[in-house]
Amino acid sequence: MGLFLVTAKPPSSMTLTTLALNTASLTESVALLKDGFCVAEKSWRGNSDESELLLPAITSVLQEAESSFSGLDRILVVEGPGPFSAVRIGVTVAMTLSFSLNIPIVSIETPALWAARLPQSPEKQLFLMHAGRRYVAHAIAEGASEESLILPVAELIEKLTAEYGKGQRIELYGDLLPEVEAHLIELLPNSWRWRTQKELLSFGTTLSGLPERLIKAHEGPIVEPRYLRPPNITPAKNV
Repeated sequence: MGLFLVTAKPPSSMTLTTLALNTASLTESVALLKDGFCVAEKSWRGNSDESELLLPAITSVLQEAESSFSGLDRILVVEGPGPFSAVRIGVTVAMTLSFSLNIPIVSIETPALWAARLPQSPEKQLFLMHAGRRYVAHAIAEGASEESLILPVAELIEKLTAEYGKGQRIELYGDLLPEVEAHLIELLPNSWRWRTQKELLSFGTTLSGLPERLIKAHEGPIVEPRYLRPPNITPAKNV
């Protein structure tokens, strides 16, 4: 679990003390923002262990920033789409904190967050994310899981190249398993490139410069989690 102290020029849109949670990505994060600065951030590779790691990460970030729950103005959570259990736990923890502290909760959709992490480029940019096993999702509509294309990586690249053409310059970015990322890079046309996460802004730095228009307000402490796939639950057999 790594800790990052980040400084960035504060925009006027993020002046509230905000605790931000992201369990909708393979790399999960907690960040604390004060007066537009990301003052502390923790990130780790999720492994279906959100229930064990999320609350300790929140406590650690608050301690590192010499802050406390009573000093928070709002909670921000990434609502998905993303893995069922991980997103559900992150959203539940965020809503619980919002309710118990009596502070507002806001959210951002996964594709909008990742687009904000990406440096500006004149080239066409496509977002891909892990969709279970060796499947990859291409978010066609921002945040709309039912309009995402979920396929094995080879089939997805075949469809994308048929749509955009092999000669056009395309940048792909997002959230994939290392072995899937390596396979994707092998399949890309010569004029296409994959942006690694090292080329993207961190979760906290992204939020420190995030336009307020991308943040969704909610009435009461209720956020609907968004999933790429329904839960993998075997229906009960009739006896």
